[in-house]
Amino acid sequence: MNRFQCSTLNNQVLESVTIVDTPGILSGEKQRIDRGYDFTGVLEWFAERVDRIILLFDAHKLDISDEFKRCIEALSGNEDKIRIVLNKSDMVDHQQLMRVYGALMWSLGKVFKTPEVSRVYIGTFWDHPLHYDINRRLFQDEQHDLFQDLQALPRNAALRKLNDLIKRARLAKVHAYIISELRKQMPSMIGKEKKKKELIQNLDKIFEQVQREHNISPGDFPDVNKMRDRLQTQDFTRFNPIKPKLLEIVDGMLASDIARLMAQIPKEEAQVTAAATTNGHVAEQPTVKGGAFSQAQEAETPFGFGRGEGFDKGADEPEWVVSRERSQADATFESLGPVDGYISGRVAKEHMVKSKLPNSVLGKIWKLADVDRDGQLDADEFALANYLINLKLEGHELPVELPKHLVPPSKREMEPVYPKLDDE
Repeated sequence: MNRFQCSTLNNQVLESVTIVDTPGILSGEKQRIDRGYDFTGVLEWFAERVDRIILLFDAHKLDISDEFKRCIEALSGNEDKIRIVLNKSDMVDHQQLMRVYGALMWSLGKVFKTPEVSRVYIGTFWDHPLHYDINRRLFQDEQHDLFQDLQALPRNAALRKLNDLIKRARLAKVHAYIISELRKQMPSMIGKEKKKKELIQNLDKIFEQVQREHNISPGDFPDVNKMRDRLQTQDFTRFNPIKPKLLEIVDGMLASDIARLMAQIPKEEAQVTAAATTNGHVAEQPTVKGGAFSQAQEAETPFGFGRGEGFDKGADEPEWVVSRERSQADATFESLGPVDGYISGRVAKEHMVKSKLPNSVLGKIWKLADVDRDGQLDADEFALANYLINLKLEGHELPVELPKHLVPPSKREMEPVYPKLDDE
């Protein structure tokens, strides 16, 4: 503990989350320097108790040293908590960035023992000017995704604690089976030390035997080499035999108590939401607030995430943004033979399916474009439908409801009829 340092700061972010930073990972000749404490052991202790683990790599000097490899291996069993950040990605151009990303994934593939790949965020997390800004949009999107992931941690804290409890209970069961098996194979009188050495040497085979007999997943077993080291100083004759009664209690907890607690979490969230709705408030889920996580203040500026792009384009301008690109839509509308200024749903469908978008997406676009819900489109609504189709083809997600600035000027006096898309 004499190496542990704590810093406090009057910051709103720290009211919701505690950040634990590790010393820099050594590389090269520096790896031979003794830290004076079990560094990987400390990492393993923290990894079992935290909600999120972030591995930080610099894009311009990518290196996984032997110590870094040992640190990653110490995180075994907590792969679901790991997120990887490729930082300072603006220091390389787009071609080099692709090579660096590929090299990182290849290197990590040799360290991680799981087939699933941890989420990798590519960005630059400092406030200096970008060296190469060709990937500016990518960096913004990745930073937004990372902050959203971190903001959601308090919301999932209870579920994470339950998962940790389940993991520890299963480890305890496996430990009991292993200890019982070692005790059972020990002689009662002669040759105890010799048999102990034999059992420790063949511990991996005992693991396989226990796994087969009790149908246990390999992931529930401890690290065999660490188990060997710890068994060296133990007296096997003092190990207790298995107690079926205790195992039944653990199995009952996993089958009944944990399931009941799991079901309780969404119920409590629903109760909070219902109570807030009754009082006329919007229910707020637990989240990290303040500092870089305060999106509200930034969103009010032209530099907020997604401002002036996609469906937000034209939000701060008096002119209807659709009118800028409607000349071709108007020509198409006239060619479809409108009757009394309207085209039917059948005629509109024949035109809209030419975009090759799925019918489910076109159905949502129709709902957003048919503002007056009369089952037909006038020229303004048809221009809006084409505008929405083009935005979708550019890769933007459809909004839940039509933004006010996209409502045709001829329809702004009327009350919106269609519900939000997620209310269907």
